[in-house]
Amino acid sequence: MPVSWRTLLAADDGSTAGRHATVVAERLARELTADLKVVSVLSSVSDPLPAALHAEAPKVGYGVPSIEIVRIAESLGADVVVLGRGGGDGCRPRLGSTADGVVRRSLVPTLFVNENQDQFRRAAVAVDGTDRGMAVLEVGEVLSGLGARQVEILSVEPPPESAAAPPPGTRVRLLDAVARFRFDPAPTVHVLHGEPTGVLVDHLARSATDLLVIGVRHGAGGVSTGVGRELLYAAPCALLTVPI
Repeated sequence: MPVSWRTLLAADDGSTAGRHATVVAERLARELTADLKVVSVLSSVSDPLPAALHAEAPKVGYGVPSIEIVRIAESLGADVVVLGRGGGDGCRPRLGSTADGVVRRSLVPTLFVNENQDQFRRAAVAVDGTDRGMAVLEVGEVLSGLGARQVEILSVEPPPESAAAPPPGTRVRLLDAVARFRFDPAPTVHVLHGEPTGVLVDHLARSATDLLVIGVRHGAGGVSTGVGRELLYAAPCALLTVPI
């Protein structure tokens, strides 16, 4: 991932969530001194562009939204894609099929913005402790540009009583890894214990986290079906997915 984002691409379908994603992307582009492009995908050339998007003069694609958004992002050299995350049952945000498909295909980070959220003052970066998983820490160099004023690095281990041989010095390893990247502000490091998805979701809710950063692994089938994918649906806050 680049250490700075020069081009943002907001995917906007004219819905409340899509419109809000564009508004947030406009603010981030100003703060990051980046260019902003807007894309809207229609089913066919005969479909009209939503009236709410006329002023944006978006790049228009036709076909399957998740495929077209990723294709246009690559053609424009976008460094990050911004999408809305609509409200679901109760207070839990909903991740639709388009957003899910973008994550599975995108080779650049994707920011999912809840439609009732526009600030990212408190951020958390979840890492799984593997060398590949640590690559998500590269995002530290852009968190201040997103407005983060507090940053946590989170890792989850099995409960001590159920772990046959807990990895020694996990917190030390995380601190060593964090030191290799330029975080601003300097993060705190926490090692949690329990079932990863449940423990992380509970921590995010209790700490009023605004943004969760997670790594997603791409393979023949796209994103893995592990914790990262579960958090896409379960996290109560905005998410930034980083291909690793």
